[in-house]
Amino acid sequence: MSGILLNRLTTKVKAELKHNLKGNKTYKKHRWSLFERTQVYCSTHYLEAMFLLWVMAGSAVLIAIYFRVEFSCFAATHLKDVTELPEWMPNLLGSQLTIIGIVFPLVVGLISVLFQKKSSRIHIQNAYQLHSGYMFAGLSGLSLAAFILISGLFSSAGDKYLDTAFAVTALIWMLFNIVLSIWFFITSLNILDDKKRDHLMLKYFQSQIVEDHILRSLKYSWIQYPGSKIDKDYIKGITILPYSVSSEESMGSVKFHIEDHMEISDVNLRPLNFLLHLLKPVQDKNGSIIILPSLAKRDNKITLLSSTDVIIPWWWPFFFRQCFIKGPKRNWKEYRHITRDFYGEVYDALEDKNISTFIIATDRLIDTYTTLKKSFRYADGNYIDECHGSGMSITFSQSFYHDFYSFSHEVVKSLETTGEYFRKIIDVPFSVYRDSDSREIVDFQQCMESLFYVWHALNNWKRGYAETQSVSQEQRHREVVKDFIGEWESWYMWRRIKGRGENRFDDDSAEMLYHLYETARIVMTAVMSDDRYASDHSTDMLLLWFSRNRFEQHFEQYRWHSFFLTPSYFTQASDKPAWQAILRGNEYSEKAAQAIIFFNALTDIRLLTAGYILSHVQQKKMYV
Repeated sequence: MSGILLNRLTTKVKAELKHNLKGNKTYKKHRWSLFERTQVYCSTHYLEAMFLLWVMAGSAVLIAIYFRVEFSCFAATHLKDVTELPEWMPNLLGSQLTIIGIVFPLVVGLISVLFQKKSSRIHIQNAYQLHSGYMFAGLSGLSLAAFILISGLFSSAGDKYLDTAFAVTALIWMLFNIVLSIWFFITSLNILDDKKRDHLMLKYFQSQIVEDHILRSLKYSWIQYPGSKIDKDYIKGITILPYSVSSEESMGSVKFHIEDHMEISDVNLRPLNFLLHLLKPVQDKNGSIIILPSLAKRDNKITLLSSTDVIIPWWWPFFFRQCFIKGPKRNWKEYRHITRDFYGEVYDALEDKNISTFIIATDRLIDTYTTLKKSFRYADGNYIDECHGSGMSITFSQSFYHDFYSFSHEVVKSLETTGEYFRKIIDVPFSVYRDSDSREIVDFQQCMESLFYVWHALNNWKRGYAETQSVSQEQRHREVVKDFIGEWESWYMWRRIKGRGENRFDDDSAEMLYHLYETARIVMTAVMSDDRYASDHSTDMLLLWFSRNRFEQHFEQYRWHSFFLTPSYFTQASDKPAWQAILRGNEYSEKAAQAIIFFNALTDIRLLTAGYILSHVQQKKMYV
């Protein structure tokens, strides 16, 4: 409640995230339901949940005692045999102890044994623990057993009404525990089903892992540079700077004492904004302030505010310090560790040399990442591509593709015996791009770059064997090279099919330009690796790039022959002077412009590629 009234930073960040994702159907589908959120909270904060249960049970008994006359009259009329309920108490105690002492441990042990060899075991068990609520259900059962024993102590008083009150409360509590047990067994059965387990894991990753890290990233981004989040002209006559531009000694400052094991964990924004409005600049001067210029500690103190030419009342610093909330330092798990966990199952399948399991695990990896990618997409971007881990300059998506690069170098080793595993990972980058349903250039760039990682791993493997490669290994290498070239060139057809389905034609110039650039890199990598077969095929791919894109000849190439059109013209509108000088009153043709510009771009790329090979590897002139 205080977070809402004081508009805490944590509350504000959560509200903005929910607002931005409120129209995202994928996010809504894979988030915890209200009941699941309650169950997860009780499983995480089980001490508070147990305290609440004891308070409710005690309150029920006290209410029964307070309304003794009314309840006695009601029972005498409608519940004549209610006094026999205390006789059931031993049976309730025995059944409850049986469930929590025998049944629960057996089921949990079975789940642990079934998944003990999986690299994803930790996440599966964590998701199972949270969703099934066996910790909460078990503690609730133990609490009920203790409550029944306490009622036995009160039964020595010989008060049948009090015994009945305890029995009714215990019976209601037992019914509640039965509901928890039913939910526990349903989750236990679902965890054994592949599809239901995958759905549960997606919910777990989205709600408990990725969303938590996105919120933390957004919050600490504000704490590190609050000046960039507040309008610099927020205070009349005072400029709010995003970071320190002069030495601290030359500025007035407000210090804040904080211990070594503590850090600023939250900020009360409403009182902070109110206090900032109370500041005044020195007469005839423009003041400036920096909020949290540095989080570095000196003598267990950090600087909350540095100011120049600003009048600060004597009482103001005290209230300003109260806006910042201290909390214990937490060792957060970085993105690079989270995405690495996604690859656990495919690593297991690769180690077991089980191609069927490997294919299933790879498809599950693709589905997990693309679902998370779609879940955190909003109108202005995607949190997966924006939020950084704590202290890291790498986003979640970059971390995923970095792990894919490492994984490619592991899978390529399987070419010694079979090419099936490597053929499967060749499909991964484009499958991720296609299933993400994205038209953003950054997603296409990540797709092409990760596919280049696969090519780089293949060339490194070939170079490592040099002349020691067997005939069968050489044959597998050639087959994989052709598979890769086919996958690389499949984008041409997919682009046209996708554009036709969306009634969009030839409007992806940025993607085509990046594809051309990466195609040249593929040629250079093959040549530098001294792989004649890969060099020949990749060179042909580069030379055929223009025709593969099915560009048509246009008469404008004769009308515009006096001008050298480069990709920079894509950034110019057709009504701008740069194009008007070329058109000379004629109609602009986008298809003609694309064909001519990319023909020139391909020519430049070929020349640059040849020049690179000549300048770096003189002995590779045979490829030029």
